[in-house]
Amino acid sequence: MELSIVEQRKSELEKLVSSNELDTVTRKLMDFVNDFSINREKRKETINIKAKYNDLRAEFRQHGSTQSLESRFTKLRNQILDLIYEIEDEFNINITYQNEVENSFKNIKEETKLSHFEQAREEFKKKKQTIILPQPTIDNIDVVFRGKELTKVYIKSSIDFSLKPIDIELKYREITALVGENGQGKTTILNMIAGELLHSSGEICYPELVAKTTLDDYVEIKNQIAYITQELPKWRGSLKDTLHYTLSSRGILGKGNEEEVDFIIHRLSLEKYADATWKQISGGYKMRFSLARAILKKPKLLILDEPLANLDINTQNLFLTDLRDIANSLKNPISVIISSQNLYEVEAISDNIIFMSDGKALYNGTIDKFGEDREENTFEVNLGVSKEKLLTVLESIAYISVEKDGQNYLINTKKEVIDKNLLDCFLGQGLSVQYFRNISKSTRKLFGRL
Repeated sequence: MELSIVEQRKSELEKLVSSNELDTVTRKLMDFVNDFSINREKRKETINIKAKYNDLRAEFRQHGSTQSLESRFTKLRNQILDLIYEIEDEFNINITYQNEVENSFKNIKEETKLSHFEQAREEFKKKKQTIILPQPTIDNIDVVFRGKELTKVYIKSSIDFSLKPIDIELKYREITALVGENGQGKTTILNMIAGELLHSSGEICYPELVAKTTLDDYVEIKNQIAYITQELPKWRGSLKDTLHYTLSSRGILGKGNEEEVDFIIHRLSLEKYADATWKQISGGYKMRFSLARAILKKPKLLILDEPLANLDINTQNLFLTDLRDIANSLKNPISVIISSQNLYEVEAISDNIIFMSDGKALYNGTIDKFGEDREENTFEVNLGVSKEKLLTVLESIAYISVEKDGQNYLINTKKEVIDKNLLDCFLGQGLSVQYFRNISKSTRKLFGRL
């Protein structure tokens, strides 16, 4: 029997608790409660749990493990599990209640005979709704943005670049990675999607943002798009105050404003710098606060241009993990498109990928389909030996070609050659494997190729 979504998420959290991955589970717990609970007090409880974990972690780093500390960690794990089960029960009860109400209402409607006047009014309403808000076609379900045959030609003679025709479709709960070398059209595409740059030809529509797309709709469209550019604009005042202002500009004031800001600050682990100013935080935290501000706007489309450029490896991984979880939200569905030079990292969390070269897409499709029809495997390695030595070592392997790429080699082999074959070959020859990656299903293979 297939598990329901709440059971799947519960099972994931249980496994994280069991493996003692409390940093991850405290963040995912907040998403779980936000998606499946209507009780605002439960959201506060997740904030308290995360704060407790932060205190325990700080104490562990300072004093190491103690019996008292382990006892409090155990208590925290039990508190997390109790809350998970409470939310699951609450969700199931709400679903049962909603079904009962809907069935009762349906029975009442069937038993009640409308008067001729009421029937006429109902028919008029249906016709009016059909005219003003046409039902979306099946192709439009969950599609936030669609661009067909989009092009961009710069008419200034100093800019020798044109974007070739490209089709792009962005859906709820999907992350699309836009990759390629610099100057290949990635930012041009993002600016057109965001409505910051007019396309030269092609068609653009936002099926999930408005019922119909005309020039008059762009104010409504822009209000549902969050665009985090590579050059982040400076904030004035404290970071927390700016987040409060962001919500108040949406008409959310008072206690609701306080709760929402507090929740997003803890969810993105920004508590330490909430009262700091823009100049007092690193580039990594500036990007995370920009993400917090974007999320508070409740966008349906999130656009990010090179957000990983100034982040260290740990901050990159945390940022991308949070981005994946945010995209998966049930309560506030969102579509994400991200451009980045960190190819392997964004491939790991993306559903779709678009690889740009010289203004055209060399690949535009799902991650899992890339390389599906390949006839060879490709490995990226660093062994600290000359190419001549490597070719000698590879004589026992069915290799096709070897290319030097910076400090690494790209080794193309027949498809039946797997990771173990190559590693056994290298280690058997006494070579020190400094770096090894199978890139047979990564768009890394497309860099430098036309």
